[in-house]
Amino acid sequence: MDRVIRTVNQSKLKTTPSGGMPTKASAIRIEEVFLHREPLPSWHRSMHDIRTVEETSLVYGTVQLMLAAKLLDNVGGYLVVGEGAETFMQLRLSGKCRLLLNAYVKSDRIDELSRNPEMKVRVESNIPLVNCRETVLRYLAECPAEQWIQTAELLRYMKKTAYFFLEHVVGEIEVYDEYERLYYPGHEWEQVEGRLIETVLFEYLAPIGIVDVILSHVENLFDTEFLSVLYFRITPLGAGLLGIREMTEPELAEPPASSGLTVGSDFSVILTDSCLFAVHKLFFDRFAACIAEGAVTVYSLTFPDMVKALNEGIGIRVIIDYLFEHAEQDLPYNVLDTLLDWEKQIGKIRIRQATIVETDDEALLRELLDCKPIRKHMRKASPFAFEIKPSSAAALKREIEKHNRFCELEP
Repeated sequence: MDRVIRTVNQSKLKTTPSGGMPTKASAIRIEEVFLHREPLPSWHRSMHDIRTVEETSLVYGTVQLMLAAKLLDNVGGYLVVGEGAETFMQLRLSGKCRLLLNAYVKSDRIDELSRNPEMKVRVESNIPLVNCRETVLRYLAECPAEQWIQTAELLRYMKKTAYFFLEHVVGEIEVYDEYERLYYPGHEWEQVEGRLIETVLFEYLAPIGIVDVILSHVENLFDTEFLSVLYFRITPLGAGLLGIREMTEPELAEPPASSGLTVGSDFSVILTDSCLFAVHKLFFDRFAACIAEGAVTVYSLTFPDMVKALNEGIGIRVIIDYLFEHAEQDLPYNVLDTLLDWEKQIGKIRIRQATIVETDDEALLRELLDCKPIRKHMRKASPFAFEIKPSSAAALKREIEKHNRFCELEP
């Protein structure tokens, strides 16, 4: 999850207008940072063959989990780092997994039934499946940890002892008949409740780290191919989260002995190992150039970095306050004075679109200006402005910034 947060923080990943999920290109970029590759249907050779993120399982489930936990958000058609990311980055592994599990169980945006690859399902009441998820977790807590278990065994046991666990929540269940093209009541338990349990295991509990799974490509009677969970194994971490055994480590990180952040007089920011290291990287990756990584990570605070910060919506005052809060030593005077001076320069140069009246000669312009009905439409003339081609606005902004002057491009 940390890798995905950093990728979203450093990239502009587009989302779809309808569902707010990553586009194909964004899904490919997210999958690239996974430790395990996305398992794809047999007719797909790589992620580039998918059409939408809904054709994936790990990417789809991971993004849904992170949206539910507010680690990510969808703003203006792009994935952005959510309000819960900073807290998440400071937790230990067990704490991160606990946060994700709680967010998943309580989520009202996740709909496992819509992920049924075998058939379309319609239910009487579309309410969040919180109780269903809790039921699956209770049954998993009865399984032995760190042993491979046939998924069919779990399904048989739940079918025998919790047959109506889904219908008690959503009411009557109807399935779509491909031949009649109508929804009919009555269904095979394994094809609806069973698939829901497999979706819980594979798309959500596996990315959290609660279970490992072994998958197989399966075809139904209509030659529809999908991935099925043949075996699952509760991990040591999952055993702790499910209450099978006690957690072996605290979920909260120790309070930091030091912040691990130093500002140099050469306008460098030096990060050393600390529990806030990931939080610092999350902040500076948004705008500052990383000039060294290794035993220590070094960022720069140059004028181009400040320009990028403003373009990303990060004010210089925000950067100053962050440095004051986390720097282990006082900020060097030359760095603080320069940042304060840059802050004062913001907004003094602006490029905005305008509507002008143009004449072929000065005499004609003066004639118009002498006409009171025309003059009332004029805005106040300014000696500090000049006209440019509309197509030159972005290029001119860059040229102004090359001369160490901030410039705002107004709508």
